[in-house]
Amino acid sequence: MYVKEAVELWGVDKTSQMIAILKAGGSKNLVNDIKNDMFVDSDNNIEFNIIMPDEAYYASEGREKGAMPNVNAIEEWAAERGIDREAAYPIALNIAKFGTKESGLKFLETFKVDDELTDSVSTGFQADVKNDLIKMINSYE
Repeated sequence: MYVKEAVELWGVDKTSQMIAILKAGGSKNLVNDIKNDMFVDSDNNIEFNIIMPDEAYYASEGREKGAMPNVNAIEEWAAERGIDREAAYPIALNIAKFGTKESGLKFLETFKVDDELTDSVSTGFQADVKNDLIKMINSYE
């Protein structure tokens, strides 16, 4: 199934690009938490997912100032990084006051449909149809 291979190669490449951006931005822990997964159902519908913790969105896009972030989530984030849980509330206050918009790494922008994916899927679809037609023709011989 050439379409499946095209989607999988594209997805793995985009995941690698996201991880490279995170590494360049100094994110050691989040890099290890990003995975990808592809699922093909019985109707050959393809689903490709990037699996990552909730905080990945904020690492990518930043956060506007003004709203208080979830302190419990920051406590968990801090604990995973060996930071004292007591620091979570002051960190949350700082985020609410200043936001993190400017420090967003924008790595999620890499994971969007582009010409590369469109071309690969189109080529793969043509190959899949050709193979299916050959199989049908051969079955009548």
